Amino acid sequence: MPQFLTEIDRTVRVGQQAFIGAGGYALFLLSTKFGVNPFLAVPLSVVVPVALAIPSYLLLGRLDGPYFAIGTWVLAEVLRLITTKYSISKWRRGNVSQRDGPI
Repeated sequence: MPQFLTEIDRTVRVGQQAFIGAGGYALFLLSTKFGVNPFLAVPLSVVVPVALAIPSYLLLGRLDGPYFAIGTWVLAEVLRLITTKYSISKWRRGNVSQRDGPI
């Protein structure tokens, strides 16, 4: 699919993993940290990538060609650094639930 999109509008995108990761983190944190039912957390977790996509479009919407590819790559790296800096996901210790007893 990405190759098909590249052939249509001749742009290279390398930042999709940031949005996929944001949705995955949102799903996991909603269901483990906040106790939301996982079936309800799936549609709610779509809100986070959409909220990231709007300012991303405002920043990267006018870039073209290799500048767009580099811009999306930098955006993905910035979001990765932000994710690893803040401890809400506990990425170094493993993301485990804080509940007592079995999950």
